[in-house]
Amino acid sequence: MSRRLNEVGSTAAVGEHRIGDLPDDLLTYLMSFLPSRDSVRTCVLARRWRSLWRSVPALRLEDGPRGDGGPRSKFVDELLLRRHPTPLNLCDICSEYDTFHCEEAFTRIKPWLRSKAL
Repeated sequence: MSRRLNEVGSTAAVGEHRIGDLPDDLLTYLMSFLPSRDSVRTCVLARRWRSLWRSVPALRLEDGPRGDGGPRSKFVDELLLRRHPTPLNLCDICSEYDTFHCEEAFTRIKPWLRSKAL
Protein backbone atom coordinates (compact mmCIF):
# COMPACT_ATOMS: atom_id res chain seq x y z
CA MET A 1 0.00 0.00 0.00
CA SER A 2 1.34 3.45 -0.85
CA ARG A 3 2.38 5.84 1.88
CA ARG A 4 -0.25 8.41 0.82
CA LEU A 5 -3.07 5.86 1.07
CA ASN A 6 -1.82 4.82 4.50
CA GLU A 7 -1.80 8.45 5.65
CA VAL A 8 -5.34 9.04 4.40
CA GLY A 9 -6.57 5.83 5.99
CA SER A 10 -4.91 6.59 9.31
CA THR A 11 -6.34 10.12 9.33
CA ALA A 12 -9.86 8.79 8.81
CA ALA A 13 -9.33 6.20 11.55
CA VAL A 14 -8.34 8.93 14.02
CA GLY A 15 -11.61 10.73 13.26
CA GLU A 16 -10.19 13.98 11.93
CA HIS A 17 -12.84 16.09 10.12
CA ARG A 18 -11.23 18.68 7.94
CA ILE A 19 -14.48 20.31 6.77
CA GLY A 20 -15.54 20.62 10.40
CA ASP A 21 -12.42 22.70 11.06
CA LEU A 22 -13.58 25.46 8.71
CA PRO A 23 -14.97 28.67 10.26
CA ASP A 24 -18.76 29.05 10.42
CA ASP A 25 -18.77 31.93 7.92
CA LEU A 26 -17.06 29.79 5.32
CA LEU A 27 -19.35 26.83 6.00
CA THR A 28 -22.49 28.95 5.58
CA TYR A 29 -21.03 30.40 2.38
CA LEU A 30 -20.44 26.90 1.02
CA MET A 31 -23.94 25.85 2.10
CA SER A 32 -25.37 28.75 0.08
CA PHE A 33 -24.65 26.77 -3.10
CA LEU A 34 -26.99 23.98 -1.97
CA PRO A 35 -30.76 23.95 -2.39
CA SER A 36 -32.24 25.22 0.89
CA ARG A 37 -33.70 21.80 1.72
CA ASP A 38 -30.21 20.24 1.53
CA SER A 39 -28.72 23.11 3.49
CA VAL A 40 -31.18 22.43 6.33
CA ARG A 41 -30.34 18.72 6.19
CA THR A 42 -26.75 19.49 7.19
CA CYS A 43 -28.02 20.05 10.74
CA VAL A 44 -27.70 16.31 11.41
CA LEU A 45 -23.97 16.18 10.60
CA ALA A 46 -22.71 17.37 13.97
CA ARG A 47 -23.81 19.40 16.98
CA ARG A 48 -21.95 22.45 15.67
CA TRP A 49 -23.92 22.29 12.39
CA ARG A 50 -27.39 22.30 14.02
CA SER A 51 -28.12 25.95 13.44
CA LEU A 52 -25.69 26.91 10.67
CA TRP A 53 -28.43 26.58 8.04
CA ARG A 54 -30.30 29.45 9.71
CA SER A 55 -27.57 31.90 8.66
CA VAL A 56 -26.95 30.82 5.08
CA PRO A 57 -26.78 33.99 2.92
CA ALA A 58 -28.79 32.43 0.08
CA LEU A 59 -32.23 30.91 -0.28
CA ARG A 60 -32.86 28.41 -3.05
CA LEU A 61 -36.56 27.61 -2.76
CA GLU A 62 -38.82 25.24 -4.66
CA ASP A 63 -42.60 25.25 -4.90
CA GLY A 64 -44.92 22.67 -6.39
CA PRO A 65 -48.13 23.12 -8.37
CA ARG A 66 -51.49 24.00 -6.89
CA GLY A 67 -50.11 25.78 -3.79
CA ASP A 68 -51.87 23.04 -1.85
CA GLY A 69 -49.72 23.37 1.24
CA GLY A 70 -47.87 20.20 0.26
CA PRO A 71 -44.49 19.20 1.68
CA ARG A 72 -42.52 21.75 -0.34
CA SER A 73 -44.76 24.65 0.63
CA LYS A 74 -44.75 23.70 4.30
CA PHE A 75 -40.97 23.35 4.25
CA VAL A 76 -40.50 26.86 2.85
CA ASP A 77 -43.00 28.32 5.33
CA GLU A 78 -41.08 26.75 8.24
CA LEU A 79 -37.69 27.71 6.81
CA LEU A 80 -38.70 31.35 6.59
CA LEU A 81 -40.07 31.30 10.14
CA ARG A 82 -36.96 29.76 11.67
CA ARG A 83 -34.27 31.47 9.61
CA HIS A 84 -32.04 34.09 11.25
CA PRO A 85 -32.35 37.62 9.83
CA THR A 86 -29.14 37.20 7.83
CA PRO A 87 -28.69 39.49 4.80
CA LEU A 88 -29.25 37.60 1.57
CA ASN A 89 -26.89 37.53 -1.38
CA LEU A 90 -29.29 35.41 -3.41
CA CYS A 91 -32.92 34.36 -3.40
CA ASP A 92 -33.82 31.85 -6.08
CA ILE A 93 -37.42 30.64 -6.25
CA CYS A 94 -38.14 27.79 -8.62
CA SER A 95 -41.75 26.92 -9.32
CA GLU A 96 -43.13 23.92 -11.16
CA TYR A 97 -46.34 25.69 -12.15
CA ASP A 98 -47.08 25.73 -15.86
CA THR A 99 -47.82 28.94 -17.74
CA PHE A 100 -51.59 28.53 -17.33
CA HIS A 101 -51.29 28.70 -13.54
CA CYS A 102 -49.02 31.74 -13.12
CA GLU A 103 -51.57 33.61 -11.03
CA GLU A 104 -51.89 30.63 -8.69
CA ALA A 105 -48.09 30.39 -8.42
CA PHE A 106 -47.80 34.07 -7.57
CA THR A 107 -50.54 33.76 -4.94
CA ARG A 108 -48.58 30.96 -3.24
CA ILE A 109 -45.18 32.66 -3.47
CA LYS A 110 -46.35 36.21 -2.59
CA PRO A 111 -46.27 35.65 1.22
CA TRP A 112 -42.71 34.35 0.90
CA LEU A 113 -41.67 37.57 -0.80
CA ARG A 114 -43.20 39.62 2.01
CA SER A 115 -41.48 37.55 4.68
CA LYS A 116 -39.16 39.39 7.03
CA ALA A 117 -36.68 36.57 6.51
CA LEU A 118 -36.02 37.76 2.95
